Amino acid sequence: MTREDLPSRTSPSAPMLQGARRAGRRTRAALLVPGVAAGLLLAGVVVADAATSTSALSVCLKRGAPMVAPTTAGSCPSGYTLTRVVGARGPAGATGASGAAGATGARGPTGSDGATGATGTTGATGPTGATGATGAAGDAGPLGGTGPEGPAGPQGDVGPQGDVGPRGPAGVDGADGADGTGPAWLDTGEATVYTASDTHTLATVTLPSGTYVVTGHVFTSNGAGIQTVSVLTCTYDVAPPNTLNSPQPPTVKDPEASLRDDVIALTPAVVSITAASAPLALSCASTNYGSGFTLTGTLLATRVSAATAT
Repeated sequence: MTREDLPSRTSPSAPMLQGARRAGRRTRAALLVPGVAAGLLLAGVVVADAATSTSALSVCLKRGAPMVAPTTAGSCPSGYTLTRVVGARGPAGATGASGAAGATGARGPTGSDGATGATGTTGATGPTGATGATGAAGDAGPLGGTGPEGPAGPQGDVGPQGDVGPRGPAGVDGADGADGTGPAWLDTGEATVYTASDTHTLATVTLPSGTYVVTGHVFTSNGAGIQTVSVLTCTYDVAPPNTLNSPQPPTVKDPEASLRDDVIALTPAVVSITAASAPLALSCASTNYGSGFTLTGTLLATRVSAATAT
């Protein structure tokens, strides 16, 4: 509302003041066009001067927002409603000469609000604009750091057994272990008849390289019955480079009656065979003063890993 809408406080006529008040009420009741013009000015739209006599105006309304003018096509922005505002105001009268200030007249009764103008029809919605082209993809961001390792999952079922792989190559033979006890070689010779001072080989074994413990026995039979002294001398015979590592058995000297039908045990011996193989023999000689003896020899050689003879 402009200054022309209100009477001057120096007006000399009370009826003129009352008329101006009634005109103000009519203007508010009809959503005064000058008020609409002020709203359009807020929206950046130039409107006619407040003194025009426009009787109707189309505007865009939205609760809680300033009203704006419709587009040239007659449509409103999204959320706004196209509304036709109806109202009228006559031209401003000429300003009278300033008279003396008269007494202030009594305030007249307030007039009733005028009826609200009908809402205009909503304009058709404009066509939707074409979708713009998709922008180019930006560069890939840097790779994030490795996250913490999650908890171990449950163990799965045991899978089927695979096929047996091919046999691998044979490993290198290990070093030979130390020799244990055995094997053993045993020979029992033929019965041999002796006369005085004869020496005969009673038993023989052929031994491979190694160390052996040797024992010998002689069975005497058919000795003389008279009480004369008889001598029995036995030896373990091995050819060099093989060696006998212990003394030969001692000579047995007894009366002939003591050597009759008896077994003479010879002392054990230790023999080292350094050749690939070599024979070991048990030989005995008998001296007596009567008839001869019949002697049967037995020779036993047992292989050992090591032996010490003292």
